[in-house]
Amino acid sequence: MLLGATWCTRLFLASPSQAAGQQRQTPLSRVDVGALGYIPWRVREDEIESGASVGQLHFLSDQRLVVTFTSHVIPESLPRRGQPEVSSNLRLNAFFIDSDTGRVQATRSWPTGSERSRILPVGHGRFIVITPDELSLYSWSMEPLKELRLPLGLEAIGTWWDAIASPAGKYLLIWYDVAPQGASCRSALIDTEALRVVLPWGERGNGFNPFDDGNVLTGDGHAYPAIGPPAGPWRSLGSPWGADCKPALLPTPVGDSAIFGGGPVPMRRSCYFLALTTGQLLFKHELADNEYVGSVAASAGGKRFAVETYKVHGGSSLLDIGGRALVYGIKVYDIPMRQWVNVLGGKKQRIKSLSGLALSPDGRLLALIDQTGTLQVYRLLDTHGSGAGADR
Repeated sequence: MLLGATWCTRLFLASPSQAAGQQRQTPLSRVDVGALGYIPWRVREDEIESGASVGQLHFLSDQRLVVTFTSHVIPESLPRRGQPEVSSNLRLNAFFIDSDTGRVQATRSWPTGSERSRILPVGHGRFIVITPDELSLYSWSMEPLKELRLPLGLEAIGTWWDAIASPAGKYLLIWYDVAPQGASCRSALIDTEALRVVLPWGERGNGFNPFDDGNVLTGDGHAYPAIGPPAGPWRSLGSPWGADCKPALLPTPVGDSAIFGGGPVPMRRSCYFLALTTGQLLFKHELADNEYVGSVAASAGGKRFAVETYKVHGGSSLLDIGGRALVYGIKVYDIPMRQWVNVLGGKKQRIKSLSGLALSPDGRLLALIDQTGTLQVYRLLDTHGSGAGADR
């Protein structure tokens, strides 16, 4: 049975005393990845990647995490006359970590031409290394299985490019600018199991986000988002969230048939919603003043997703002085149960900012990397909506 509007409002507007009564949760494990060399993603900070973008932190399985970052390597020597020059001094680095103990099981690195290179889990412990030149599929034991060359090359190094995955990583969309300020973009949809291009490189239009069944969510030529096979035809979703919570960006798939999105509303406020691809709205929530949605992470099993909200403190619009954004809370929603099941308050957990957020495939573990470069893994308490609010 779906939540009614009254029940939804009561859940989101949990009383302050209810939220304040929550106890600080102790991490299952923690490891200082910053001390190991981890560097938060700082590429084009003025253009934050979409919620579906492949990030720096992922669960490869319920027991194994991977943390990625790029670093600059100083060449040992200059090329001699007649020898080719070194095309890039960047490397993509990865730490493979046991989620229960925090022990680093292995480290690996790959040469790359872009700071936006990363790793995508694709199920059964396998993963794909994403660089501008190629996609490389690896087994659980880190043996190379397949490769797919990409025609991004120097274009991706000099322009904006992104990798957007379906919730379980079964499909991957790669797109990049071929002109300044995104005036023209090209993209390809890739089946990660077969490591083949499903939709050839072409004009991206307004872009799209893939589902694990091969359908995509698109905004191409539509007043509202539409869903369908990558080559169309698409079925419009209409606007179940209403005009008062219109998404600022294309909504993000967070399950087999669920999409999450949000945008600004008047008076320095924003909102977010969860809707089904049938057009049915599950909930809609307006945030408090100066509170905004940050990272969104879905479990590979498609049953849960986590949402980070942050609040801007201080600043002056009159003097054009920006405020300081701090994590307000991290909440986890269970889609089949239609309710929030866990909340971490930013102040109680001493979490000020995040550079990574991930849910395990079964949705029972939540991992994050905080402002100190510490990876923390939490076992979700399954509070079943008893603490829907976040502490200040």
